[in-house]
Amino acid sequence: MTVLLTGGTGFIGSHTAVALLQAGERVVLLDNLINSSAEIVSRVEVITGQPIVFVQVDVRDTTAVKQALVAIWLRGRRPFCWAQGRRRISSAAIPLL
Repeated sequence: MTVLLTGGTGFIGSHTAVALLQAGERVVLLDNLINSSAEIVSRVEVITGQPIVFVQVDVRDTTAVKQALVAIWLRGRRPFCWAQGRRRISSAAIPLL
């Protein structure tokens, strides 16, 4: 299965990518790199020994996301599952949110 992971170069997304790759899944990472670095992609590849497809895109730009999905689809990576990493700042102040 191929998992499309938004926020894929952030802390949660990159750790999720490592776990998925180690479980035998393929991953496609989408991220706008506002709070992270593209260097994370190569670090995850070194850790897992597996290649990753990375697309720098802001998920709020629906046209760019559609273009990225078409490009990914045409490369033979047919995402089955879309996971989204999202940081919740408020959860530290209000547990259980």
